[in-house]
Amino acid sequence: MCTKIINDQLTDLFYNFIEMEDRIAANDRYADLNSSDMRFLSAVGKGSHPRTITQVGDYLRVGRQTAHHASSSLIRRGYITKMTNPNDARSQWLILTDKGMEAVVYYRNRIRSNVKGMCILPFFLLTEPAEAKRLLIYRGRGLQGAKTKAYRNGYKGAMYPWEAARPEYGETTPERGMADPQTGERTSIYTGKKELHISADISHAVWKYYQATGDEEFMKQWGDEIILATAVFWADRVEWDEDGRVCHIRDVIGPDEYKQRLTDNTYTNYMARNNLRLAVQIAERLEKEDPEYLEELNNRWEICEMLPKIRRAAEGIYLPPVGKDGILPQFAGYGKLQEMDLSYYKSFGKNAAAEIRKEHTVMELESFRVHKQADLVLLLQLFPELPEEAGGTQRRQVREKNYEFYEKHTLHEASYSFATHSLMAASLGRTQEAYELFCQCCDVDLSSDGENAPAGIYAACMGGIWQCVVEGFCGVRIEEDALRIDPCLPETWESVKFRICYRKSTLDIKVTKNALTVNNRSSHPVPLSFRGEAVCLDGTVSRIFPLHSPE
Repeated sequence: MCTKIINDQLTDLFYNFIEMEDRIAANDRYADLNSSDMRFLSAVGKGSHPRTITQVGDYLRVGRQTAHHASSSLIRRGYITKMTNPNDARSQWLILTDKGMEAVVYYRNRIRSNVKGMCILPFFLLTEPAEAKRLLIYRGRGLQGAKTKAYRNGYKGAMYPWEAARPEYGETTPERGMADPQTGERTSIYTGKKELHISADISHAVWKYYQATGDEEFMKQWGDEIILATAVFWADRVEWDEDGRVCHIRDVIGPDEYKQRLTDNTYTNYMARNNLRLAVQIAERLEKEDPEYLEELNNRWEICEMLPKIRRAAEGIYLPPVGKDGILPQFAGYGKLQEMDLSYYKSFGKNAAAEIRKEHTVMELESFRVHKQADLVLLLQLFPELPEEAGGTQRRQVREKNYEFYEKHTLHEASYSFATHSLMAASLGRTQEAYELFCQCCDVDLSSDGENAPAGIYAACMGGIWQCVVEGFCGVRIEEDALRIDPCLPETWESVKFRICYRKSTLDIKVTKNALTVNNRSSHPVPLSFRGEAVCLDGTVSRIFPLHSPE
């Protein structure tokens, strides 16, 4: 059941976070939070004010019996927005961390670079696009550091760091971690060198920003170069078969960090192909429209020399096919993994991973179908057109089968994992399952045990909660040429009301059991897609779409 989160508690939490962040911002070295901060967060985490929150701030209001909308209030009323303080002197290079500004307790002077176009950026894209742009400018400023990392690893192009501080520093991930409790030896950390999908993730985030805003100026100043430079890296990183027909990406780690040193991780390969295809599209446009700028980029990244290789890699990259059992394997050789019944461990909810580690080390779990988070569910949620070899009804069946399979094998140790699966379940019309996963996503930080609070709450999880409501249950999705809206509210919710930005327009959206209302507050027309129907909503026009046919 949903934990009841209270208004006073969240208000106190919000303002105390603000005070803590102001103290941190005053110290160039990111001083640790003091003991009173820790005591406060521990008390809040354990729950001390038994009341019920009733609304969720300016952009999001959810109907009765949805106590977890408190999390969305926390997002809108400052936690995530504060992490991108435009008045911060470090704003030209600031990027979000896994645990927000409080991450200094967790990561000290380095910042986790992978938080995450997938988790946080959608919130900013649809509420404060200027902030989304600033976060992506950080990536643009990091191109030199990414180039340095690629060079040090023997490649051309831009290879973005997994952990970073100032953008020019490049990779800051340590190569060794804590001692293994069984062997006493410090464990190897491969993410900085092997978790390559971050470069393709960033390119994907850049393109989603462009789709949402149409910001041509940003693309010329930053976006085109990010996508082209990362594509150069992928074209240089792939390894071709002897016959030269198919290329592979070997020795990588996907989002599921339980599985390391993989060949042809499906998520990584699809994301790399997407990156390569976008680069071809951009290069062809620049060849026609702005050859001088293309020459400028060529001087920095050898674009013209690498473009044939980019095209070839985009067409030749190996994509693991759907198996006879209907399952899209997470990587080459996935079928060799052993089965393990996770039902007992999953009964512990967000603590499932801690429970299984009482009996198995992470290294032991590498040989089992046990996942920290499911790469494949994330991939399918990002790209509704996958798998490409299946069409129509068959595609939906394959997607549903893969969702069921990977949900059964996933422990959800990653903070964004519950949100990913909730979004996928909602897209399949499995609203009750989506709601249950949504509740578990909320419990990651907002439950009463307080285990996470002293080190800061998970920014990715906060972003995921917002996505579950707006993109999952309300069905809002940025597509190539339109904003798609296809709602399906949980049974206990009466209505959801929120405001978003899309292109040059501001939209007020309200979803009830029976109707979707979209009010265009701006003078610009907005292209919408409602359940397969293309609709142009003129400026300053409000339209109601019935959600159920009259009996």
